[in-house]
Amino acid sequence: MRKITLMLAFLLFAGLNFAFAQAKIISGTVTSADNGSALPGVTVQVKGTTNGTVTDLNGKYSLNVANSATTLIFSFVGMTTQEIAIDGKTTINVVMKSSSLALKQVVVTALGISRQKRALGYSVTKVSSAEISKTPTTDVINALAGKVAGVRITSSSGAAGASSFVEIRGSSSILGNNQPLYVVDGVPISSGGGVGGVAGVAYSNRTIDINPDDIASISVLKGGAATALYGLRAANGAIIITTKHGKKQKGLSINYNTSTKLEQISQVPALQNKY
Repeated sequence: MRKITLMLAFLLFAGLNFAFAQAKIISGTVTSADNGSALPGVTVQVKGTTNGTVTDLNGKYSLNVANSATTLIFSFVGMTTQEIAIDGKTTINVVMKSSSLALKQVVVTALGISRQKRALGYSVTKVSSAEISKTPTTDVINALAGKVAGVRITSSSGAAGASSFVEIRGSSSILGNNQPLYVVDGVPISSGGGVGGVAGVAYSNRTIDINPDDIASISVLKGGAATALYGLRAANGAIIITTKHGKKQKGLSINYNTSTKLEQISQVPALQNKY
């Protein structure tokens, strides 16, 4: 009986030594490419398996992997997922870059608060500055035409400074005002764009005072749940305009936009100047 016990113990230790011989520990640090800070909570996983771990508060990790493992996968919310080949290395440090796709899903809601679009319980449509610049116009609201579903924009004329009428999801009043509320960097402004005190005279939208090149994004809030964020003034919807702000970047960056327009009179009426 004693010989059998010794034999089983010997086989157990031999099996453990064989198991440890077939595995190794890989460690390292995960940092952000934006500011070089450590990233806690990054998922580190062996590709094709469920073996994985997460980084600590200092961005460090340690993972026991088999010798047959070939690739580690690093993933984090808002960062681009990376696959790093092991190649016999025991120390792998990773620098993760921000994911532009994730940034595009961020929208601005009430009081200038940024939230993930998928986390909202109401309809929000965002138009980026790149889309606005594709349609050069003096009134930035006219640049939204055809870009946001459920929004109808009607210009009173083709003249410079002409008023534009905006309706979100149709008209809610026959005789009253159907214009949405405009909010610029968290500050509500009067929309205008309606008939003034003199019959037949339509004022321009106050959005004509905003330079389209200064706009970072425009969010259109639709539905009662969304417009309730700004109260009764936003009963017909709300258009949230966020302007550009200074940000840290590496190197010098210059944005240059120009446009040229040429016009020629095709014909003029005949004038009688003999008398």
